[in-house]
Amino acid sequence: MRIKNATRIAGVVVGATTLFSTFAVAPAYAINNIKNFGVQETLKNFVTLGDFNSEIGYTVKNLRPSRDPVPYPVAGRLYEANVTTTAVVGTVFPQIVDFVARTPGGTDYRVLANVSTLSGAPLGQGATADGKLYFDVVGDNPDSVIYNADTQDLLGWVGPQPIEPGQITPGTDSSGGTSSSTDGGGDTSVNGSTGPNLATPPPVSNGVQNGPYGPSGSTPPVGNNH
Repeated sequence: MRIKNATRIAGVVVGATTLFSTFAVAPAYAINNIKNFGVQETLKNFVTLGDFNSEIGYTVKNLRPSRDPVPYPVAGRLYEANVTTTAVVGTVFPQIVDFVARTPGGTDYRVLANVSTLSGAPLGQGATADGKLYFDVVGDNPDSVIYNADTQDLLGWVGPQPIEPGQITPGTDSSGGTSSSTDGGGDTSVNGSTGPNLATPPPVSNGVQNGPYGPSGSTPPVGNNH
């Protein structure tokens, strides 16, 4: 698995300007730390530059097209992934903005941090928080989720190619995320992806943009990184 995916570590990001986190510290082997969806991976997580004792765990699964309504003008097709974060050691701070969805060819779609439901609030040791990550897919379909901080791939999850939008049963698995922690923090977010298809999907009730798969019609391909 590691050898197969080693060439996909460096992706080309399709999205808005990235706000890089300084909280994640990768061990020397992290560049090959690629697991199957649903497997927890961990990183050192620190509150101050002098405290490297905390450790955070992330578990990502169920990367797939989404029918959830989100308050964002989706330019392509909305994708989602379930994520769980755990305070393995000490107090940790989940970093939502560091996630990207990646295609087999190496194109990245930065997480829509403003609408993703994982809380960035601090978690005390042993606490967990669940949520969803959302991605605006304007080209090829992604098949992996990568945790990328300071331009470095630290964690990754891969699995079978996601199902096509037409295979989704309406009304299935549209729940948001919940958290066992208190509110606050974590709003160091970026706006989501934009791409060559800049059409705005039609609004739906309550003033939100309906983003199952963006505007009608096909989206142009996005160049892959070779």
